[in-house]
Amino acid sequence: MFLGAAGQNGILVWTVRYVSITLSDQYLAPVCLSLFWIATSVSRIFSPRLPFSSLGILAVGSVLSGIGWGIGVFSNTSPGICIACVAAGMTSGCCIPLLLGIGAEFSRKDTGLVTSMLMFVKTAGQIICPVVIAYIQSIGGLRNAVYMIAPVFIADGSIAFILNRMKKQNAFL
Repeated sequence: MFLGAAGQNGILVWTVRYVSITLSDQYLAPVCLSLFWIATSVSRIFSPRLPFSSLGILAVGSVLSGIGWGIGVFSNTSPGICIACVAAGMTSGCCIPLLLGIGAEFSRKDTGLVTSMLMFVKTAGQIICPVVIAYIQSIGGLRNAVYMIAPVFIADGSIAFILNRMKKQNAFL
């Protein structure tokens, strides 16, 4: 939950700044963010209906978000970032609702406590990621800093993949 929320918040906090300042496109910068939110909303509605496990969806979605974001930043263009925002929104937008569902399933007798703990972890990721990106920006520039969102998503997907394997082996959840 920490890494998924951190990656999403990295996009939310830094995209407009990156597109408007580094790529000098003040007109497309807010469009990128709006497209991310639209895609995230679509993902939140349709991802839980996919015929795959929630952890499987999270694993694949987070890795695809990282790859898509990395390609978008590599393109060094505003349209590339807009496409990356759509891709990241579609593939990672479901992470918070799916993880809350997994948490509620894990502890059916005390869903309030489990989901509150998950939301606390999510909030920690949302607080820490922008600060880390700001620090990276201060030593390596904004483009290098926004690149770092990609490995955050990939790490999130890797952890979800491992947890999904453990669940299939009845070692966890």
